[in-house]
Amino acid sequence: TFYEHFDSREACFVALLADANADQIRQISEAVDPSAPWQKQVRQAIEAWISSGEARSALMLSWIRDVPSLGAPARGLQRDAMES
Repeated sequence: TFYEHFDSREACFVALLADANADQIRQISEAVDPSAPWQKQVRQAIEAWISSGEARSALMLSWIRDVPSLGAPARGLQRDAMES
């Protein structure tokens, strides 16, 4: 059953957000040419971030709206995302 894998719906959602965040970081990293001038790298990273957000707009909106109410595990995820 569902609860064999997750303690709660919130835990499942935090796991989904962690996977989505890791995927977004990977996409942004792959989009940036480290040999390009820094200005171009910034543009590449921002464009990749926007593209990733547009592709998963509902999930990104939920990240902004719902994560603060999910407690300590979600706050840890937010901290990890900011450090990435």
